[in-house]
Amino acid sequence: MNEASRRWIITSFLNKVNSVPHRVAVQDAQRKYSYVEFFALVMHLYQHLKESNAKKPVGLYSGREITSYAGMWACIFHGVPFVPLNPALPKQRIETIIDLLDIKHILCHTNKISQAKGLSCAAQCFDIEPSTLTVDELPQFELATLSGLIQNNIYILFTSGSTGVPKGVPISYKNFKTFLENAFSQLPYLDNGRYAQVCEISFDVSMQEIFAALLNGGTLFPARSIDLFNPINFIQQNSIAVLHAVPSLIRVGMKNPAFKPSCFSTLKLSIFNGEPLTRSMALTWVAASESQHEVWNYYGPTECTVAILSQKVQQHDDLMFDKNNIAIGRVFDKCSLALLVDGNIVCAADLDNNMTGELLLGGQQQFDGYLKNTGEDPFIFDADETRYYKTGDRVKYKNKLIFHIGRIDYQVKVGGHRIELMEVEHHLKSALETEALVVLAMPISSPEYLILCVQKHTNLSEIKRASPNLPYYMMPKKVMRIDQFPLNQNGKVDRPALASTMSERI
Repeated sequence: MNEASRRWIITSFLNKVNSVPHRVAVQDAQRKYSYVEFFALVMHLYQHLKESNAKKPVGLYSGREITSYAGMWACIFHGVPFVPLNPALPKQRIETIIDLLDIKHILCHTNKISQAKGLSCAAQCFDIEPSTLTVDELPQFELATLSGLIQNNIYILFTSGSTGVPKGVPISYKNFKTFLENAFSQLPYLDNGRYAQVCEISFDVSMQEIFAALLNGGTLFPARSIDLFNPINFIQQNSIAVLHAVPSLIRVGMKNPAFKPSCFSTLKLSIFNGEPLTRSMALTWVAASESQHEVWNYYGPTECTVAILSQKVQQHDDLMFDKNNIAIGRVFDKCSLALLVDGNIVCAADLDNNMTGELLLGGQQQFDGYLKNTGEDPFIFDADETRYYKTGDRVKYKNKLIFHIGRIDYQVKVGGHRIELMEVEHHLKSALETEALVVLAMPISSPEYLILCVQKHTNLSEIKRASPNLPYYMMPKKVMRIDQFPLNQNGKVDRPALASTMSERI
């Protein structure tokens, strides 16, 4: 199944390379790369991996750039998983991932080679300088010569882990092919469209951005960091037609005076994922674009391959709204859902209107489990031995749709990044040498940042100095001094009461 899925993905890509070789595949701030030039770079990296006899997962030490995209495809052709290693993350976190996977090969752009070689690992760092690439004809490649799979996974991503160790999430070719088929059958992707790429490649939504563009013959436009502070300008200047993003982008855009009704003349498709999309945000985005623009709300944990439920935003359909919440919709084909209600698994066919519980997900997009020693068993089985992934998300079933209403644990999403508050606390307790602290996500209804509540005099500068290994998105943005934490009847910190108090103080 995985070998057949891999060949389907490769064949789909080759069909585009052969049919539109001189169309622009990637256009960054430096230059344009045609499909023939992009494929030549892929083959160059593929040959390197083949000659190096790479059998372990390969690290991609890069960001939103041509070397990342070519490196992904080189790994697919060679049959080993690619592992995004975001250079913006703390060095120790990257080294932990390399050690967990025993990575032996790292691909990176020439401008990052010194930084990559500074990592404390035995991996061979191979640098790429695509700007010297000059290609007019397609490299010779026969699908019949493709070697078999070395490993069944197409990529491995790491999410926040409550024990302080990142959780490794391997996604198989079967998982990814099923997702792509679902997305392609549902969404009006454009041939020869202009696709934005705004998410970090270590964030799974980027997989939809990248592969949707290149498998539909589109042009990928990687956003620079500065573009994310002015997404309206980025969309307008590049005449973007297809956008995948987290809803935070809407909040940023709304602060721009240029953001107004019908300010987008080229947008045809917007897909939001990674954090809650509210009714007000969705309708504001719809109003900012002209007609023939579809807006979709996607939902899915990394463990179930990018997205597994979806809802098209219909401006005048009240059934898709529950107060200010917009439905995360219905489950994809070849996938299933159930709710865990008071300890009992209730399958989709037996759900009652307004029933709430923990969302359980199953089917062909569900991963097979975390990498060894990086996460607990996340599955639960019903009486028929159907395996479900426990999402930790509390949802409501209403009008045959699913609505996200919060978390049942201490996991949150901020700016699309999934964060275990326990992991942040684990690091800060060690760094600040105190157990008397709690990390919360604020605002409660739709988290945008973390705050640190602590019984010790400290400040943001001290936290940053003491916690260099915390990724930027896990770093608290405010420090709230507190004399005494509220306790529940079990003598534990009453987090809801503390969050309510902090909301009033902020």
